[in-house]
Amino acid sequence: MLTAFLEARLSGMDFSVVATESRPGLEGRTLADTLAREHIRVSLIPDSAAALAMNGVDVILVGADTITPVDVLNKIGTRMIGLAARERGLPFYAVCDTSKFINANCWGRFEGAEGSMNSPGGGTPSKGAAAAYFEPTPLTHFTAIITEDGVLTIEEASRRAERASIDKRLSDAIEELRQ
Repeated sequence: MLTAFLEARLSGMDFSVVATESRPGLEGRTLADTLAREHIRVSLIPDSAAALAMNGVDVILVGADTITPVDVLNKIGTRMIGLAARERGLPFYAVCDTSKFINANCWGRFEGAEGSMNSPGGGTPSKGAAAAYFEPTPLTHFTAIITEDGVLTIEEASRRAERASIDKRLSDAIEELRQ
C-alpha cells in the first residue's frame, strides 16, 4: 500500500490519507509516519473509528494478506470497513501484489487460533482464549482489486486466484494445519 501512495504522489496526485492503527502490529502507525515524512497529509485513527472517519473520504483502500477465489483475507475490521463503505456508497478496493493470490482455503488456519498471535495491547491471551486477528471478507464486498497488473474486477480476481498455483508441499502443510 505504501508503494501505491508514494507512486501516486510522484505522479503529481494531491491527496490525503486516513490510516487506521492496524492493531496488534500497528502497521498503520508505521504507514502514517512514512507518509508524513514524504509530505503526504495523513491522519492516524484507532481501528474502531474507521466507519466514523468515512464521512470525509472519497475512496477506501485496504491491504490484502491473501486473495482466494471467494475472499480477501486481511486483518479483522476489513469486513466492517467494507460494510460501512457500502452503506455510504463509497468505492472499496483491496491493494496488493499478485503474489497474494492463492487457490486454497487457508482461512481455517487462522480461525479460532488459540494463543497463536499477540493479543491487543501486547502480551498473549489467557490459556483457552482465542486471539484471531484475520478475517475473510467476501470478494463481492469490494469494488475491485488493485495490483501491479492494474485494476481487476472481482470476477477477474476470482479467476486469477483459481489459476494460482501453490507448491504441493505448502498445500499439504496448510491442510495438515487445518486438521
